[in-house]
Amino acid sequence: MNQATRIITVGAIMALCYVASLPVIVLVMSLMSALVLDWPVERLARVGMPRALAAALVVILAVGGVGGIVWAGYDRATNFASQAPRYTQQIRATWETVTRRARQMDKAAETMIPPTLARFSGRAACHIASAAAGRPHILKR
Repeated sequence: MNQATRIITVGAIMALCYVASLPVIVLVMSLMSALVLDWPVERLARVGMPRALAAALVVILAVGGVGGIVWAGYDRATNFASQAPRYTQQIRATWETVTRRARQMDKAAETMIPPTLARFSGRAACHIASAAAGRPHILKR
């Protein structure tokens, strides 16, 4: 198979995936719901309920449960969506405060630490600073 054939094949597969994405999603969701709902139908059938009635009952309960969750969450979701711009402003203001304080701390650290020590860290900086000040190092191993 030459390079041009491979490119055309990959392009055709990608186009097929793009066109068939909705049916594939529906198929996968259907299979998943069938697998999830099969267990309670089997249990109800074992206790003596006819399988068709058990399947109808499980589907009605599942649809009702999902509908109840959507109904209960709809009001909260619309309230959150309407207040999202205010939350965004609060988050931005808090972020500005945090970054401003971080910059202030960075400037304060630059004034406290000489530029020659800025490249060192930890124990090495302590040794150099104490030696420069003429004091013995107070940290022991």
